[in-house]
Amino acid sequence: MKNKKYTLFVFLLSLAPSIVMGAVSDELKRFNKCYAVFVGERVKTSDALWIDVDTGKKSGTTACMEIFDKATLGTKGEIAKSSDPSNDIGAKVLNTFMRFQQSQFQVGYYSKVLEGPDEPTRDVIDINEAAYHFVYSLFSPGQKFSDIVTRDYSLRAIRYSAHTRTRSLLNRALEELEQGTYVFQPRKFMSSLLVPEDVDPFKVTFADTGILIGMERDDIKNTITNPSLTKKYVFNDYNVNQHIGSGAVGTQAYLMGNIGKDDPSDGALELYRRWGKHVMEDFLCRELPALRSSDVLSEVNIASKIPYRNGISCMGCHSSMDPLASVLRNGKIGWSLSPRFKNERVKFFGQLAPTLGFAEIPVLDRDLNFSKRPANGRLFYRSYDGSLVKQEMVGVKELGPNMAATNDLYVCAAKRYYKFLTGISVNLNDPGNINSPELSEGAVFQKNKVIQMGLDLKKHQSGRSLIKAIIEQKAFIYPDQGV
Repeated sequence: MKNKKYTLFVFLLSLAPSIVMGAVSDELKRFNKCYAVFVGERVKTSDALWIDVDTGKKSGTTACMEIFDKATLGTKGEIAKSSDPSNDIGAKVLNTFMRFQQSQFQVGYYSKVLEGPDEPTRDVIDINEAAYHFVYSLFSPGQKFSDIVTRDYSLRAIRYSAHTRTRSLLNRALEELEQGTYVFQPRKFMSSLLVPEDVDPFKVTFADTGILIGMERDDIKNTITNPSLTKKYVFNDYNVNQHIGSGAVGTQAYLMGNIGKDDPSDGALELYRRWGKHVMEDFLCRELPALRSSDVLSEVNIASKIPYRNGISCMGCHSSMDPLASVLRNGKIGWSLSPRFKNERVKFFGQLAPTLGFAEIPVLDRDLNFSKRPANGRLFYRSYDGSLVKQEMVGVKELGPNMAATNDLYVCAAKRYYKFLTGISVNLNDPGNINSPELSEGAVFQKNKVIQMGLDLKKHQSGRSLIKAIIEQKAFIYPDQGV
């Protein structure tokens, strides 16, 4: 109900220039609304596109997509901009979709999951990077929608600001972070204080701040020069910006925002299952439990010493998120600085090469060598149409291509954009699950429409075409009809 009221409010606001002129055509309603949503402002009756639609020279959809295209990224990764990008329509459109994509992730701040202050990590590893992968596929020519989960590189924001942002206390006046050997030094009025000795600088490239005006491939390395400071955990790569594969899900931002712990995986009590759970919910719209009781019977083992392995209801969730989390088993959180002050640490996710052989999943009991084995895992859930998805894989790099092969990645995106633009939220629950609600005729109609849009997206791989298809719908200007 709240979403419908908000959509009605935006719609009425978008019509304000035309209400005084009497009857408004559907095409003008379409343009008025899309302008209000995309730009975040009411269109003026003196606007050239508004006049073209009002006089019938252009359709509302055509005019809408011309506004959308103002956020297209050029060869340098930036929108066409003036000397003041903050007033450019393209920048406003780009930032509208950026804010929308940010809102679709369950974790938007490192402080929600990381222990201690997150300012240094936030200054170096941009928390928004996972959202950049969606926006980049929308507005960068030649990008496929599936690239969101298959890119093997990071993305970096290009931002504009007329002011220099005051960064965290640690980074305020430094272009490098100090790291090295710290010793206790007796101090008057204090029992002791850790002070640096043989400091080795860690040079930092900060994440940009300001108004988003573009994005580009990020090959910048922030490499730790004193590896002994990462809790004696020997990573293969000490680059705190390291991308580990599968587009958005393998970015440092998404990893650090969804892991929140640094205990080695043992396949039982210790797993990065929050990350596994959120991958399914953020990218595939599959909320747990995403399996039926009959799907997990073979994974229930009353002889197991792991409590949740003994129950069907428990395994309904664990059978999805635990095997998915297993592809991260070789990783662990490290930090850049010695523990003189915890708020000086830039944390990151690093990986080890496996040194032992494969083991079956799920495990019967805790495996203290679990993190040393090859990262075999599984994508296992019931789709929106009730079909069973069960795909084996090894490592994060194989996760993205498997997600891209599903229908759920695209139907989920269609559901999200459809709600954003119409206010209508469709139910994608497994229809064969006894807990799924019975849908009305109107809800089934809207659900089927969204599913078809998602399947079309999988074929044409164009986020722009999906946006256009939604704008063309009657539900875009009359969201109260058909539900």
